[in-house]
Amino acid sequence: MRWSWLLVGACSLGGPGVEPCDSDRACRSRFGFGAVCEADGFCDEAPPFERCATTLPEAVDGDPIVIGTLFNRSNSEAVEDAARLAFVQAVAAGGLSGHDIVLVQCDYGPTDDALTRDEAVTQSVAYLSDTLGAEVIVGASGSSTVLTAWQVLRDQDTVLISPSATSPELTFLDGAEHTDERPGRLWRTVPPDTIQGKVIASDIALQDDAPAGLIHDEGPYGVGLRDIIAAQLGDDQLVSRSFPAPALIADRVIELTDDDTLQSLVMVSSTISDVVSFVDAVGGVDDLGDHHLYFPDVGAAVDVREALRDNGLVDRVRGTRPAVPSGDRYDAFAIAYRAEYGGRSADEDGFTAYAYDAMWLAVYGL
Repeated sequence: MRWSWLLVGACSLGGPGVEPCDSDRACRSRFGFGAVCEADGFCDEAPPFERCATTLPEAVDGDPIVIGTLFNRSNSEAVEDAARLAFVQAVAAGGLSGHDIVLVQCDYGPTDDALTRDEAVTQSVAYLSDTLGAEVIVGASGSSTVLTAWQVLRDQDTVLISPSATSPELTFLDGAEHTDERPGRLWRTVPPDTIQGKVIASDIALQDDAPAGLIHDEGPYGVGLRDIIAAQLGDDQLVSRSFPAPALIADRVIELTDDDTLQSLVMVSSTISDVVSFVDAVGGVDDLGDHHLYFPDVGAAVDVREALRDNGLVDRVRGTRPAVPSGDRYDAFAIAYRAEYGGRSADEDGFTAYAYDAMWLAVYGL
């Protein structure tokens, strides 16, 4: 990525560090992408932020419209790639009628900077919205990370579109009523858990004639889905236990598998590593009897499927996730995805189509 405003400044009456300003937007208008208004009241180059170092195109000229993506690249690469594909296609189709656009991809997954997940999300969102002036951000993946991102964006103009955050708690964060003139700034392209929770509860009731045990995180995804399942099954048919920290997952597994009245276990967490820890803990139980294992959408993650195979638990699993679309438009997306990414299947993650739609929605909404 190069800072073209340096070239512009060299040929103008003022340059970075000498041009007075009162806002980042004024600096971007004067010097282009990446210019910011510093505390001393002068324009300067924005400091680099390694988590958001990937841009498309790599060289950015002028003052383009900025779209950001926000994903954990360690486990959501396919979803990020689907969003990128839509951006590439939108640019090839003419973009925004003469306006230049740039994609800035941010990663809140594990890196060498020692930031926690929430710190990485907060700083990435602030960099996209405040420093670069992003109009819209596609992401994040989980409901808790979307909630963290929204705390930064709540009083700003940037739109946030998640392709995979399903918690009902997110539905009214941006207000209860919206119109075509005021459609709100927090969107998602995936169905909410009010649907998924009912499907899980119905399947438990159909498969098992005994109460189920449920382990859940304490975030909006875990609590929201637990409440929906409990409402469908009835409190007497569900024994739920939360874990305030991942280190307690194994203890919850032991507690519920020791309960002879339970015939199935449900694991609800928006964090893939939590679900893997649950699988490993269940795999260490000496006698599981006839227990079924239920997983919502996170259970379809590659790391979870591998853990299930490694622990010999695949035959016990039942799960739900948003349906993979079908039809000519999905087929066209799947073919383009395979061509763009070396033969990889668009079905490798259940949310690729929703990320693709989210990016098209972002571009056409500008």
